[in-house]
Amino acid sequence: MPQPLLAVGLATALVQTIDFSSGTLSENRAIYPNSDGASPDNHMVLRDITNNFHRLSFRISENDAKRRGAEKKNAKLSDAEQYLLELSDKLKELVEPLRDAFLHVVPPGSYYDPKWGSAREALLTVWKEKDITTLMKKLKYLKKEVDSTLLFALR
Repeated sequence: MPQPLLAVGLATALVQTIDFSSGTLSENRAIYPNSDGASPDNHMVLRDITNNFHRLSFRISENDAKRRGAEKKNAKLSDAEQYLLELSDKLKELVEPLRDAFLHVVPPGSYYDPKWGSAREALLTVWKEKDITTLMKKLKYLKKEVDSTLLFALR
């Protein structure tokens, strides 16, 4: 018997990861000052981005494991639930290179060097604009697929 709550958990993890990834790639998403009004240094920005990617990847894996565990216990997965697992695999294929790219970004050396205005500026030191645009399109499509699949799963 399908378990919609597991599908909701997986879909939620997917949407959060897509939203974070899209926001990170956005030209309009500025890096905000911290609570004392200072701009975070470039090293902190990179650390926070990669930590968020790791946390979100863990949430997807955790929900994948629950879903696959239900499948092993002979709980039949619906077509929608099975498709959510496929979308999960596709998202991992998209996000892992993005996370790895942020691991390869080298911030400017001095504390006094200009700070990045956005995470996209940092990413452009290792990726091309075309790569970012292509990934954003794929993420947008994937989010639509997750949304419609979740609606179908809950129906």
